[in-house]
Amino acid sequence: MWESVDLGEAAQRIRDHPEVEEMAAVRSPDRLYVLVEQQGLNYGPVLRDIVLDEIETEHPGVAVIVAREIPRTETGAVDPVASAGLGRQLAEHGRWVFGIDPPETEEEKIIASLLMEILGAKRLSMTDSGLAGAGRAQRSGHRTLRGDAGRDGTLRCR
Repeated sequence: MWESVDLGEAAQRIRDHPEVEEMAAVRSPDRLYVLVEQQGLNYGPVLRDIVLDEIETEHPGVAVIVAREIPRTETGAVDPVASAGLGRQLAEHGRWVFGIDPPETEEEKIIASLLMEILGAKRLSMTDSGLAGAGRAQRSGHRTLRGDAGRDGTLRCR
């Protein structure tokens, strides 16, 4: 069962961040998800950092979902039922979900370090959608990276 969760003061601190328009927290049977409606053009890993900086110690294993819009009631408050439904739909789709799957190999650590510097993120997961294949599968020696802009580049790891 998916349900809305109140994060208390941490929710307000997340909402107060200038890069966050609105947020809602929902719990699946096995994980907490925080839906974030972004303000501006920030990458999912940066928004994940904002959320994790506020709640990671209390909620380990949380994943952040970047949503175009958080459902609201007629009064403008976050709609808990609609948010839970949206969270489930987006989590099952998986495209804009940002959890943490840390790099393990030296090659992955190098890739993560470079991308964190480029994106301005504190944490990077090898399953972030923007990496598109640069994770575990790169052990084959090389992978083609496809960014959201559709440009391809080859990465060779030795």
